[in-house]
Amino acid sequence: MVSGDFVVKNEVMNDGGSIHIYFSEKYNEFVAFGFSAFQAMKTLKANEIELRQKYSVEFQMPMVIISKWQLEKIKNGSVALQGTIEGKYYHLQSFIMMNEEAYDAWAEFMRT
Repeated sequence: MVSGDFVVKNEVMNDGGSIHIYFSEKYNEFVAFGFSAFQAMKTLKANEIELRQKYSVEFQMPMVIISKWQLEKIKNGSVALQGTIEGKYYHLQSFIMMNEEAYDAWAEFMRT
């Protein structure tokens, strides 16, 4: 995976308009954290992309896991790809407004 600092920086700067997806050696699949994970659930599920929810102890925030197969569907689908480090990192645009209250409730639920 790209560095932890890169992940944290992306999520701290994320206003909900981005979905940052990273390849994780730990899971051997792709993951998204924090606001990216929340927006991925709303944006990608609407496009019939399957996600698994989990809480990351390492980053102290909720996460979703996206299979390699599902990532191929994303890359070939209707979600706007903004940038990439091929095979390691993908930056997607989210067109759904961020609801911070709903995120906070989801994050609290995932933490417990």
